[in-house]
Amino acid sequence: MAVEERFDYTPWLIDQLEYLEAHHLEIGIHADEESDLLMIARVHEFGTQIEVTDAMRGYLGAMGLHLRKDTEYIDIPERSYMRAGWDARRSDIEKRAKILLGRVLALEMEAEVALDTLGHYVAGQMQEYLTRLSDPPLHPFTEKRKRSTNPLVDTERLRGAIVHRVRG
Repeated sequence: MAVEERFDYTPWLIDQLEYLEAHHLEIGIHADEESDLLMIARVHEFGTQIEVTDAMRGYLGAMGLHLRKDTEYIDIPERSYMRAGWDARRSDIEKRAKILLGRVLALEMEAEVALDTLGHYVAGQMQEYLTRLSDPPLHPFTEKRKRSTNPLVDTERLRGAIVHRVRG
């Protein structure tokens, strides 16, 4: 009579669940507070109003954009790519998270790998959303100067800076 050997996966599964409980994903622009890229990211995500100085008026005039004398501010509209991107893709992200969790519970994948995989997926979804964003459109002056009609894509710097990290 053959003896069947069984392996108890319970300790491994508990370790995986404890890892998931102790770790989380952060998706976004991970830069120093003083970074110009972080400033650009915030301006586009939330919009801003910039006071027009005499120096700015002169610079823009030299570039071909002549502001009216009564123009005190330039409004940069909100072009949310993170919050709106999350809202637009949330259902797909949640489905992907459930699939990956299922693979952990089925002993097919480690929790660390699942969380990292989900992070890559979410960052990619935010990058894609940013790439497809077209509203509000660019000011005609800005559109002439850019290499793209997409309000948030010129050098790909902002798009490429959307990354994930696993924190514990």
